[in-house]
Amino acid sequence: MASRQRSSPKKARSVVRRAEALALRVQGYSYKEIGKRLAPSITEHAAWKLVQGGLDDVRLTMAEDAEGVRVVMLRRLDRATRLVMSRIDKGELAATDRLVRLQERTARLLGLDAPDKYEHAGAGGSALAAPVLLVPSVIDESNSSKA
Repeated sequence: MASRQRSSPKKARSVVRRAEALALRVQGYSYKEIGKRLAPSITEHAAWKLVQGGLDDVRLTMAEDAEGVRVVMLRRLDRATRLVMSRIDKGELAATDRLVRLQERTARLLGLDAPDKYEHAGAGGSALAAPVLLVPSVIDESNSSKA
């Protein structure tokens, strides 16, 4: 069975082209200018699509990087939890507070906790008092009667 390539030379050129377009946009070039700089046949709309594709590539990379960091942190928390559990198993009850803190951090990292609720109301659930700014009328009353 032949192995599949994850990326082809054409796909790699496409990624490079999107990165070039994004770099030009970051430098302040308009989409029309980006199209002209990359190739005479690239329209303004095509340049916009290249820049958007470059932004999508960056977003995907950032999401992958964040997921990688999350995995590393979870592994560290697991290791620390095993160490703390071994201390608890030896009868060191003072380590339970550390276990609770590790569990809280793990739950936050995994998104297991319900979001905090904030009440947007005044005392006893009444409406919040907000200052009102009164702006004097700028219409000259003598001119308004001529209308």
